[in-house]
Amino acid sequence: MAMDKALAELQARLETAQRPHEQINLRTQIAQIAKRKSPQQMLEYCEQTRLMARRHSYLRGEADSMLLIAMILARLTRSQEALAAILESQSLYQQIGEMLGQASACQIAGNIYGEMGQYGKAVEMLKKGLGLCDLCPVQTAQVLEERAFITAEVAWVAVMMKEYPQAIDAAEQAMEIYRQLAARSDEHRMMMVIGTAYQEMGRVADAFEYFRRGQAFAERHNDAECVAISLGNMGNLMQLLGNYDEALALLIKAQTILHTIGVVNNEISTLDMIATLYSTMGNHHSALEHYHNALQLSQTAQSRYHQAALLNNIAELQIKLGNHDEATRALQEGLSIAEQEGYGVVLIGLRLTIGMMHKQKGEFSEALRWCSAALQQAEQSHQWKKELDARYAVGTLEIETGMMLQGIATLEQGVQTLQTVGVANNADKAKFYRALSDAYKQCGDAEKALQYYDWYHQAQSTVDAAEHARNRQMLMMQFDLRQARNDAEVYRLRSEQLEQLMQHKSAELSALALSLVQKSELIGAFREQVRQIILADDRSIRQRAAALAEFLDQQQSIGDEWGIFEQQMNVVQRSFLQTLAAQCPRLTPTELRVCFWIKIGLATKEISSLLEVTERDIESHRRNIRRKLLLPAHKSLLEYLSEIGARTVEAALRTDDPAITARLKEHFPKLSVKEVKIALLLRNGYSTKEIAEILSTSERTVENHRYHIRRKLELSAEVNLGTFFAGIEASK
Repeated sequence: MAMDKALAELQARLETAQRPHEQINLRTQIAQIAKRKSPQQMLEYCEQTRLMARRHSYLRGEADSMLLIAMILARLTRSQEALAAILESQSLYQQIGEMLGQASACQIAGNIYGEMGQYGKAVEMLKKGLGLCDLCPVQTAQVLEERAFITAEVAWVAVMMKEYPQAIDAAEQAMEIYRQLAARSDEHRMMMVIGTAYQEMGRVADAFEYFRRGQAFAERHNDAECVAISLGNMGNLMQLLGNYDEALALLIKAQTILHTIGVVNNEISTLDMIATLYSTMGNHHSALEHYHNALQLSQTAQSRYHQAALLNNIAELQIKLGNHDEATRALQEGLSIAEQEGYGVVLIGLRLTIGMMHKQKGEFSEALRWCSAALQQAEQSHQWKKELDARYAVGTLEIETGMMLQGIATLEQGVQTLQTVGVANNADKAKFYRALSDAYKQCGDAEKALQYYDWYHQAQSTVDAAEHARNRQMLMMQFDLRQARNDAEVYRLRSEQLEQLMQHKSAELSALALSLVQKSELIGAFREQVRQIILADDRSIRQRAAALAEFLDQQQSIGDEWGIFEQQMNVVQRSFLQTLAAQCPRLTPTELRVCFWIKIGLATKEISSLLEVTERDIESHRRNIRRKLLLPAHKSLLEYLSEIGARTVEAALRTDDPAITARLKEHFPKLSVKEVKIALLLRNGYSTKEIAEILSTSERTVENHRYHIRRKLELSAEVNLGTFFAGIEASK
């Protein structure tokens, strides 16, 4: 695996390093890579590195180690310890005037506060981090990268706060920075955040479009892992829509890709999602099979966190099936791992699951003991969501076991927690209010019972209204998705049609070019005979001249054919060469023509005949073109140029570009939707015939639209429409 290889290389460098500062930096890099695999072990390793840096008075190394310790503590859900470590690292960074390090500390603190549900503090820390990035004296790539990390964190917090427009805006800002840095996997991650935000807003067509766009983006850059992530998100969306079979197919495809490329952690998570989906579908046998497959994979990869979490999931399903012995074995094993490694969130879940199993068996005292332990752990970890689950379980158990006043107090503390949390959860409120109303009713306090019942009714009404709106949105989602698929199919058919058109024209042009090559060879033969005439003696001149005249009479002039070739070439090459020239403006006109001839399949010898130069000259052109395009050695020039041609075809179909469409509508509100599409194609340089073929209509219809466009815009016949609309776009 790539991680193991990187660790081995760093370890080898560490063994040969002589200077303490170099050793400390290498140890920090090793911990940075290995922290996900074995966090508890790396925590001790980082502490040793920090002490080593302190002995050598290396403040930067000590600060970096301290920040890494904070990250590991956060992963172990030891939030308060992590925040304390961040404060210490910030103090060290301040002593050496390291703004970027302080910004990184703010970003990690923002993430921790977000996980704790303290969104106000999270936003405050993230804004402080962005301010520190602004104060950096030089805006290096590292500063830009940190700014992107913080902005991405802002997007994530906004999603948690259900502020979806702000989340989309922040994700787009981060995506733009990642694009500048060519950080493709991070750019893809922001696409997934935007898609998720649209999904939560109920805009399934937009969500599906971003997930699909992310998949296409990843495929274009040969990033199989990101392709799998996109498929997984689309699978979750299909599950939300109730299309379980399609969701399952997408998740299985994602898992297959991850297995092929050996990305183990993501494969484990995907197997977990597949198992959960099978359980939702009622196929418990397949669910258990996939849970065990994921567990076996996590054991092979020594991913202890995944092992503990999966054992909890297996136990929950076994309890649901009434298999308490199997559930007990899974819970004991998971509990042992979580306690050894300090996985706080998983530990809370395991203890709650044990408590629920005892409750199902009628063992209320044991159930209360385990749920109380889970509540205590949740309070220590500041995990408010888990705390609510545990508090509700403890409160209801206390009431069931006769500890009425204690149970009421526990539930009311849960209500206070809900009021403290910035994001309202009416379903949780309704659950707590109903339990408290029933409890006060049993105590004979009718006033309190009525008060909580009224609050329950209000919260439940909000939940019901939200559920009604959600169901309506689901129907709209299914309609939008069906419409999007229909549009995609139309797009595909039009793409195939245009591709066939371009292939046909390219074939015609190739045939014409080969004909010209043959003519050029004949002219070469003519030149050779002339040379021989010049070198011959006088007695043979007349005889050779007669033979030459007869030879020339048999040949036709190629002047007309050159004219046809140039005309056809201009038609076929226009968009392709525009795209190529925009991508690499350093290419000369001759090099652009050579690129086109290579793209249509002409060999070096044939191109040299057309240009009347040597094959060596063409090879030199090819080398210069590769150098200017920065092509890697493994990439053929023909393959690269064909990809540009494919993108040119795709661009021709994109007549609904939102920005350009909005700009044209703003300038010319009188134009219809069809006329705007034709205006966009004219702007891209397409002829009437080509537009008719692209839009699957007649040339006469296109001419009618052109006439109406001129009339509405009051343009004379002398004005070229393509040039006119290109000028509008340039004035953006």
